[in-house]
Amino acid sequence: MAIWKIYGILGLIGLPLMFFNFPIGMGWLVGHGVMVVLVFARGRFYDILLSGSEFRISQYASYIVFILGLISIPLLISFFFEQIMNPYAIFGAYFLDRIIHFVYNIFVKEETRALSD
Repeated sequence: MAIWKIYGILGLIGLPLMFFNFPIGMGWLVGHGVMVVLVFARGRFYDILLSGSEFRISQYASYIVFILGLISIPLLISFFFEQIMNPYAIFGAYFLDRIIHFVYNIFVKEETRALSD
């Protein structure tokens, strides 16, 4: 639950940035929003995959295409419209999210359910 507090704080950082430099603030908010959607999509995909009786490669391939599109489309758009969204701010939000997840997973042990549940 603490990771969502961190996500909230990171999202709020983008609001004051928009007043100082609009493209950087917008890039930060878009990048952070993409990473939040990625977390939800990943959780949903694993729930569907683990609840199914058989693994289908088409499900996994569609998941990979979705994730690649989700990450790359905002970056590509930002390179064409740098006056609206800064691509470096989007990349910074992506990078910071991955670092936070790495550090958070080092220090926080998740509870695991027993196989008999």
